[in-house]
Amino acid sequence: MNLISSTLLFTISLFFSEIAANSVRIIGGSSVKPNEIPFVVSVQSGGVHVCGGSILNENYVLTAARCVEESEDLTVVAGEHNLEDDDGNEQKREVAEVKVHEYYYRNKDKDFGAHDLALLKVAEPFELNDRVSKINLPEKKDTYPAGTALTAGWGKVGGILGIPRETDVLHKVEMDIQTQRKCLEDWDDEISTNRYICAGSASKRLCEGDVGGPLAQGNKDEATLVGVATYGPCGSLGFKNNLFVQVSKYLDWINEKLEE
Repeated sequence: MNLISSTLLFTISLFFSEIAANSVRIIGGSSVKPNEIPFVVSVQSGGVHVCGGSILNENYVLTAARCVEESEDLTVVAGEHNLEDDDGNEQKREVAEVKVHEYYYRNKDKDFGAHDLALLKVAEPFELNDRVSKINLPEKKDTYPAGTALTAGWGKVGGILGIPRETDVLHKVEMDIQTQRKCLEDWDDEISTNRYICAGSASKRLCEGDVGGPLAQGNKDEATLVGVATYGPCGSLGFKNNLFVQVSKYLDWINEKLEE
């Protein structure tokens, strides 16, 4: 083999090694330590992960309505890290009741809709501890967040050459929150409400399996749930911002359903 061929093969090898080293992650993120984000749960149908969710108290989880509209035999797993490896910290609960927002609808042609929220009441209360804990709701209604926020889930992650692939381990990514004006401009006339939050970028995206998960601000013990993932472009070439339902717009609805 001549010098030119050897150099070319070495360069190609380095290129793919670099891609591999930086690709094992939620689109643009990284895996988390076990129970690093204790309020995140896996919402499962027939024992298979379908969506994420967030613990609001011992009895309720908030997720996206689209996650449960066609799902059966629903369960919620708190304290989860690796979907294929139980470490003894998991708390698996059957879902006793599903409360979908009364005005929820989903445009299946565009794959997203409005009022995409559902509360899941578990059959047996969670035992809250340092591995399974609740997240706070916003204190003020109609407050659009700013800065950065964290989202996490078991959705597909960035693979070789950016092709999404499955993962069993919880991943996280820190996203920049776009202004409400930019959010509406980016989506043009495709969204007709100001009840969304846009966050992320072409390199930081939600993917299949991340829907229903949190958009959170603040430290672990004082985190606030500002959004619920409703749509992510995943491997789409024509990137648009990830969409999250703005939780502060629904505080009255959430609190009413929690008290029922």
